[in-house]
Amino acid sequence: MIKNELAAAIAAALESAKSRGELTLESIPPILLEVPKNRAHGDWSTNIAMTATRADGQSPVDLAKKIVSILPIGEGLIVGAEVAGPGFINIKLDPSWVGATLKSILAQGAQFGLSDSGGGRKVLVEFVSTNPNGPITVAGGRNAALGDTIASLLQATGWSVTREYYINDALNSVQMINFGKSVLHRYKQLIGVHAGILEADAEEPDWLYHGDYVIDIARSIMEAEGKRFEDADPDDPQTIQTFRDFAQDGMIAEQKSDLQAFGVEFDNWFSEASLHSDGRVPAAIALLNESGFTYEKDGAVWLRSTDFGDDKDRVLVRANGTPTYIAGDVAYHKDKFDRGFAVAIDIWGADHAGYVARTKAAVAELGYDPNRLEIVLYQLVRIMKDGEFVKSSKRRGDVLELKSDLVDEIGKDAARFFYLTRSANTELDIDVDLAKRTERDNPVYYVQYAHARVRQAIEKAVEADGAALADLSGADLSLLTQDGEVDLVRKLADYPAEVAAAAVDRAPHRITQYLRELASTFHGFYDAGNRAPELRINCGDPNVTKARLALATATALVLKNALSLLGISAPDRM
Repeated sequence: MIKNELAAAIAAALESAKSRGELTLESIPPILLEVPKNRAHGDWSTNIAMTATRADGQSPVDLAKKIVSILPIGEGLIVGAEVAGPGFINIKLDPSWVGATLKSILAQGAQFGLSDSGGGRKVLVEFVSTNPNGPITVAGGRNAALGDTIASLLQATGWSVTREYYINDALNSVQMINFGKSVLHRYKQLIGVHAGILEADAEEPDWLYHGDYVIDIARSIMEAEGKRFEDADPDDPQTIQTFRDFAQDGMIAEQKSDLQAFGVEFDNWFSEASLHSDGRVPAAIALLNESGFTYEKDGAVWLRSTDFGDDKDRVLVRANGTPTYIAGDVAYHKDKFDRGFAVAIDIWGADHAGYVARTKAAVAELGYDPNRLEIVLYQLVRIMKDGEFVKSSKRRGDVLELKSDLVDEIGKDAARFFYLTRSANTELDIDVDLAKRTERDNPVYYVQYAHARVRQAIEKAVEADGAALADLSGADLSLLTQDGEVDLVRKLADYPAEVAAAAVDRAPHRITQYLRELASTFHGFYDAGNRAPELRINCGDPNVTKARLALATATALVLKNALSLLGISAPDRM
């Protein structure tokens, strides 16, 4: 809003200087605007003259003077500008910007912060995609939070978004075969003890999947099928396939339930097996063969991925004729672009960083621009409780589960917020004890409390004089001149730019950071009223109270809009 207008005015001044031969820049650098520490210096300050002259060669002070001389001072928004220090430009605005900004926010309501910059282009966000042989883990929760919020940010900026989960259910998967055998093993044990408490074997086979979730699936089969498979041969391929199907269906149902509890829903659950069964994998390999991007060696078919930056070529088809995982991945990404998506975004753990080059190589060899495939890598996440890192699961023993080990402990809202507090490429520690505290050092509580606090303040003021304050349309917003009020409007005005930047950068943490700053600004405004009655929202002057209620309403609106983007609730009471 206001920053965009200012940046546009400064950019226009620079373009004008270029057209007059007073500036030799090839392109205008980013225009950064900050609030001066000394309020007397103006409303905004920019260092553009210093960044621009690095390429231009002239003095920053001289360029700053030229920019000031070109700015449309006194013609609307800008009422004054002066050069300070080594080339800063301090800008004073017409005070009417405060009211105009508030009116715009209130008029847009739930649409405030949204844009159509995506132009309706189709984007596929594929995330989580955990193998269907275990619950969603804490690491998978970070994937889910990132993917879901990136999708929401893209929707908020005008993209046509599809959320997709890729089910790794290839028929030749050793992991899934062993998972099916494990469920059959537990089923037979349960039958043997008549559904009593199941104890671990003294000597368990190496391939056995451990964890209560395996027993849960076996028990659900027993409840549905009874003893039908009591005498089934565990070495019979058909029996293993049957229990593999049971196991996979049961696990996917549990994964869906866990993700729903975390606030994540997918548009598509895409089966890897379907790529093999309907011929899309051999078709993709044939296309690569025809294009000359494969070769045979040692009886296997290899992908020339080194031609596009990979550190070594990769096997597509083993010597025994079985396609590798990479072959399925090649066909899957081909399918994404064949479905008409302008951009495909994959959310992967950092341990998959080695797959980036080979996947982009395959996309290029299939004839697509590899830049249309974006891969967001996220780092390790650890859970801390009682001052120590938690290393074992309640139900599984080796891997922490999203729902039972985190969401059930701290709730969906806190879990999502904490996952999104840092950029994906940094490690993340989630302190369970902090997430439970109802104190200001708990960031999600601090933000949600700001929304509850502002809503309650509005309710109290309206209750005191409802008839006069119910309609804010006639509020005299020119009365909002206090530093705390102006600071709050300025922070509210930043929201659309933050949404746009977070969407472009695939950086949801920008929104959590913005929310913390907005909450801090509001709490500062509100607490000032506790210290000085004349600064309270309901200050005794009906006109000022009405203007501040408009400010409070806009604050609640932006807090709710931003929290909604993150998939987090905005409570009215806490």
